[in-house]
Amino acid sequence: MPYLIDGDNLLWVWELEGDIEERRSKLLNIILKFQKKKKSKFVVFFDGPLKKEFPQNENLKLVISERGVSADELIKEMLDPLHDCKNFILVSSDRELRYQAKIKRARLINSLEFKKILLKAAGKTKCEDKEFEPSSLEIKLWENLFKKKKNDYKKKKQRNG
Repeated sequence: MPYLIDGDNLLWVWELEGDIEERRSKLLNIILKFQKKKKSKFVVFFDGPLKKEFPQNENLKLVISERGVSADELIKEMLDPLHDCKNFILVSSDRELRYQAKIKRARLINSLEFKKILLKAAGKTKCEDKEFEPSSLEIKLWENLFKKKKNDYKKKKQRNG
């Protein structure tokens, strides 16, 4: 099943170091490793122009948009003439793209979920995303919330008997 990947959309869920070109390169290397394990075809779409070359092979292709055209538009153009896309997997969190792909019966994976799949395939059990690691302030807020609920429960229990 070929994967159509909204590259810049997927890039936003990763906390990779470097400028946009370095981050794209790191992301493509992660996808390339996954592609070798999965043995599926991958087409990664990025908004262009790009300043350097990126790794490609017969199963990993890059599609770079030109000025005035977004990568999202290129994905839509690829899906548009197809009547049934049930053999495609779209990786994106973009609502409009997901809607169009859903109409065409493509399988959908949002970017954060695909990140988890890539991490699992790489043997990493921890997702290095701030969303999964609460700050000390968030922990205190949750502790206070549960403490308050526990106290409210005790008071209610005392009143009722």
